[in-house]
Amino acid sequence: MAISNIISIVNSGNSKNKRKFFRLEPNIPENWGRQIDIANADRLMAPGLDFLSPPIERTAIYKKWSSFGYFKEKPKIFEKKGRRLFRDMESYGSFWLISQRLKHIFERTDPQGFVFAACDFMQADGSRGAPYFLCDVVRTIDALDEEKSRLWIETRKNRETGEEDKRYIFSNFSNAVFRENRIRSAHIFRTPYAPVVFCDDTLRDACCGENLTGLLFVSAENL
Repeated sequence: MAISNIISIVNSGNSKNKRKFFRLEPNIPENWGRQIDIANADRLMAPGLDFLSPPIERTAIYKKWSSFGYFKEKPKIFEKKGRRLFRDMESYGSFWLISQRLKHIFERTDPQGFVFAACDFMQADGSRGAPYFLCDVVRTIDALDEEKSRLWIETRKNRETGEEDKRYIFSNFSNAVFRENRIRSAHIFRTPYAPVVFCDDTLRDACCGENLTGLLFVSAENL
């Protein structure tokens, strides 16, 4: 089921009164191809990393550095010629690159769940583009009900700590059931055991009424 330009895959059997959850990510189009680049990406890498990604200890480091505080300068993005039109949500490295109107929705719906870094955006013709922001979801909640969910849980021993590390693996046949008493009033969050972002129907509905592009919502009942 498509709503505006947002792609939404929903299990129609959901109860109207039950809080619904979705995996949120940028939609990869058929003509996928990186249409933008960050000219100064090497100046934006977190200490100890050689690629564009949040610090490994995401929550603690972000608090210490105030979001994207480890950036040495403002991100400078530029649009490549001949590429598809830029959308409200794109993927870049381990971050999202989002439009100003999507940023406003995120801030209005769940201001504690995100951090942003304003970018200088140069279009392919050399003119300055509309405001865009690198975005990251910084709230992590261990809320998955493993007994009621359908997924693969991988465990392996950490050589440094000697403890068991856990990883969630979601496939096309997985589902995710959450303990809502742990989520409380949060509308967006990460699970600590997988690089996946989940949101609820409040945030999804806020996005679906704005004719946004590039967002994919997949029901947690049928991942």
